[in-house]
Amino acid sequence: MTKEKISYEDAVREIELILADIEGGALGVDELAEKVERVTELLKICRERLYRTEQKIGKILGEEDKAPSGDPAPPHEQAAPDEPVEPDESGTPAG
Repeated sequence: MTKEKISYEDAVREIELILADIEGGALGVDELAEKVERVTELLKICRERLYRTEQKIGKILGEEDKAPSGDPAPPHEQAAPDEPVEPDESGTPAG
């Protein structure tokens, strides 16, 4: 199989279309085999893309963790402005 240039979203859409064809039951045996083979190829592409994305995100988050301790918390760790702050055990707002 050659490396195919297809976006993750396009691959998912094609998988969904093929599954609809298979579930419809109107496919012949030979066509069914071809469709299953194609879905297998598309799933491999999707898994590879997800894996690479996960690795990139892990690297980015790993670099954030190495920031000097005096820096404020990264935005994803800060409370949202409209988010209520829960009080701690003493009754004072934690935050």
